[in-house]
Amino acid sequence: MRRFHYTIVSTGARRALSLLCLPLLLLVAACTDTEQFRVNGTIDGNATMNLRVTYYADGAYRQLITAAREGKFEFFGRSSHPTLVDIYDYDNHLLARLYAANGETFEVAVDRSRKLGAEISGNEVSERLARVYRDSADVFTADAVRANAAVASYVAAHPSDVVSTLLMLTVFDASAAPLYADSLMASIDHDARPTAIVEGYNFLLQRLVSEEATGAVTPFRYAMRGDSTAFFRPEDRPLSLLVFDRSGDYRSDSVAPALNRLARRHAKSLTILELDQEPYGSLVSVQPDTLRWTIARVPGGVAGQGIGRLGIPSEPYFIVCDSIGSQLYRGPHISVAERIINSH
Repeated sequence: MRRFHYTIVSTGARRALSLLCLPLLLLVAACTDTEQFRVNGTIDGNATMNLRVTYYADGAYRQLITAAREGKFEFFGRSSHPTLVDIYDYDNHLLARLYAANGETFEVAVDRSRKLGAEISGNEVSERLARVYRDSADVFTADAVRANAAVASYVAAHPSDVVSTLLMLTVFDASAAPLYADSLMASIDHDARPTAIVEGYNFLLQRLVSEEATGAVTPFRYAMRGDSTAFFRPEDRPLSLLVFDRSGDYRSDSVAPALNRLARRHAKSLTILELDQEPYGSLVSVQPDTLRWTIARVPGGVAGQGIGRLGIPSEPYFIVCDSIGSQLYRGPHISVAERIINSH
């Protein structure tokens, strides 16, 4: 038979115990407030939906899943330094972005009918960033040329504002204009470029603008279907087009028509080599016998031996070079690559 023991505490003792515990409870609450940030939010239409939250903090990439119920959501995060926090729906549409650190509380109102239309309060940087997104949403979500021009204009007018740095990180397409991106970032005041958020960006940017990345393309080995291998040599043709992409429907995507036009027009003077980043097996299904260019792989992908030095920042990406390997174009736009090849 289980026995229960009761301890009788006098009223005075209980009061004394409460007084002793009160500072401890306040300390715990204070630690909780200062060791995390809190986000309270609403979504238009009283939506019930799953949300994905991502941010980089204290040396690690962090992701959490939460849910909005009848239009309301709440989550907590931890970052000892201010960091960008992105809130997505489960279709990977960006709903809101804020600049948060431990000890802060945010109110977020998501309007899904407006691009980048969230209203945010919690700190001045997040409020300004949200306002700039709302005011320039149409331009920021247009083509890279217009978006980059809008960001450059803001940076020139606000060199001491950390929002300039955040726009460079989140809107400016550095792969389209790496040297310009490097120059713009350097024009922002040092205090407005926190090391915690620009360190990784600067590392990648330096890979794009280094002499090695922009220097001559040299021969490298690539893998064909099956077990065969071959060498890419710029001197084999007057011009070469290197295409860095992933497997897809090559008869209907936006890149394939341009590659077909180039292959037909410059059959004897142009090498087109598409380096597919998927496993070998995908090559069998995406390379029909009638394909007019070569699809292959380099072990290690864009970081592999021979092409890792080229600093490929994104996919798709294109490099046009001449017979001695000099790069005539490097960037994300097949239309520009096509125009340069046709002009030569």
